[in-house]
Amino acid sequence: MTNAPQQEKRFRIFIIDSGFNESASELMQSSIERFRKFAKSADVFVLDESQSTRYLRRFPLLIGKDPIVVVVDREARKARFPGGFGVHFQLGVVRREERARWYLKILLRALNDPEACNDLCATMREAVRIEGLRGLYWVVMESFSETVVHH
Repeated sequence: MTNAPQQEKRFRIFIIDSGFNESASELMQSSIERFRKFAKSADVFVLDESQSTRYLRRFPLLIGKDPIVVVVDREARKARFPGGFGVHFQLGVVRREERARWYLKILLRALNDPEACNDLCATMREAVRIEGLRGLYWVVMESFSETVVHH
């Protein structure tokens, strides 16, 4: 039996949810296990209510837009990829549950598709553009380690 070091996963997923938007929170809570099951290339971190609240206090323009799913592509970040190194979904701005569920499915499909992962930002930007929903998503360009509440 070998104790080989475990390879770091390419993606980190942070789920931020203060419970502000009850129906979106329920959808996110019911999707967490799907993220753990299908996002095998990612570590999934679920911030508790206190951590989520601290995060939102640091970024007050996001209050009421949670739950928020942040995906950081560690390879793109290390390479300083000019198209961004992650995506930030504000599910609280989505009014229809089926549409929010659709976005979560698209994200999970992209995380499992090596071609889509080559430029996750462009993949998700295109999905949002097709649906025409503004304000749902933005590309992570700055140092994300400063914006996440550490546990």
